[in-house]
Amino acid sequence: MYGDTGKISTRQVFFISAMIAVVYASRFTLTLTATREGPTAWLSPFISVIVLALIFLIFNSLYRSFQGMGPVEVLKMYFGKGLGMVFSAVLLIWMTFLIAFITRLYSERAVTIFFPNADINIFTFFFALVAGFFVHFKPVIIARVGEIIFAIIFVIFIFSFLALFGLVDVNHLLPVAPKSVPTLLYCGIGCTGVWGFGLYTFFLTDHIDYNKVLKKRSYLYYSAFVLLFTVLIQVTTIGVLGASLTGKAILPFNDAIKVVTLFDTFNRLEVFFTVIVDLVDYVTIAFYVFIALSLLKGIFHLQDTKPFIWVYVLFIAVLSNAITKSYFELEPIVRNILTLGNLAFMLGLPFLMLVVGKLRKVI
Repeated sequence: MYGDTGKISTRQVFFISAMIAVVYASRFTLTLTATREGPTAWLSPFISVIVLALIFLIFNSLYRSFQGMGPVEVLKMYFGKGLGMVFSAVLLIWMTFLIAFITRLYSERAVTIFFPNADINIFTFFFALVAGFFVHFKPVIIARVGEIIFAIIFVIFIFSFLALFGLVDVNHLLPVAPKSVPTLLYCGIGCTGVWGFGLYTFFLTDHIDYNKVLKKRSYLYYSAFVLLFTVLIQVTTIGVLGASLTGKAILPFNDAIKVVTLFDTFNRLEVFFTVIVDLVDYVTIAFYVFIALSLLKGIFHLQDTKPFIWVYVLFIAVLSNAITKSYFELEPIVRNILTLGNLAFMLGLPFLMLVVGKLRKVI
C-alpha cells in the first residue's frame, strides 16, 4: 500500500508487473513456443526464469539510486548528459511503439471476438480515448485499481486451470527429446522477452517509493508466480488443443477455455475471461504513458505534461493504425521485434548501467 509519500509502493509494482507478465504470456508465449518447440514448449519457461533471475540480480544493484529521480535523470546520472539524453530518446521512441502496438492488439482482439464486422479504427480511437482518461488519474490510483484487477484475474486463471486440467491429454505434452534443447533455449529467452512487458513498470522511477530496501524473497515470489502461471497456461492449452493447433491459433488460451462449460449450460466462459483480462491493457497503457510522459518531461524540460496527454494519446491512435493491417501480422512483430527489444531494454540496458555505474562509482 502507498503511504503519505503519495508514491506507488514496490509491493504494488511487483503485483502489477507480475499481472501484466502473466496476461501477456497467455497471449504470446503459446504461439511463440508451440510453433518451434511442439509438445515440449511448456518447458521453455524454466529457461526463462533463469534470465529473469539475472535481470532481478542487476536491478537489485541499481534501484537504490533511483529514489526521487525521473528516468531521464537516472540515465543522465549513469551515462552523462549527452549519452543519457540519447538513451532517453531511444527509450521514448520504443515506449511509444509499445503503446501503439498494445492499442492495435486490443482493437484487433475486440473486433475479432465481439464485433467481427465492425471498423477497427473505431475501437482504436475508443481505446486510446479511454486510456487517455485513465492517465489523468494519479499513478497511485491506477496502482490501486491494478491491485483489484490482479485479485480478480488470479481467481479467473485458477478457475480456468482447474476446469482445463480434466481435459488435458498427456500425450500432447510428450515426448521430451534431447535434440530439442537448442530450440528450448531459444524459446525460453523469447518467453523472458514476453515477461518484459510487465517489467517496464519499474521504469516509472519518479512515482515509485524506493526508500525501503527490497527483500530478496520478493524477487523469489515474483519469479515463482510468473513461472508457475506461465507453465500452467502452456500445459493446459497444449494439453487440450495439441501443439500443432496451439501454434496456429490466434488466441490459443481463449480457444482452450471455449471447450469448458459451467454446469453444462453456460459455455461462453472465454468471453467473460476476455473482458476481465482486457482491463490489464488499460492498466498497462496507463503505466506506459506515465513513463513516456516522464521521459518527455525530462527530455524537453517541461513543467507539466498534462496539456500534452491528449495530443500524445491521439498520436498513438494514428500510429497504431499504421502498424499492421491484420491480426496475423501482430504475432511476427512480437516474435521478431518486441521480444528482442524487451530483452535489450530489460536486460541489456540495466547491465550497461551496472557496468558504467561501477566504473563511474555512481553505485
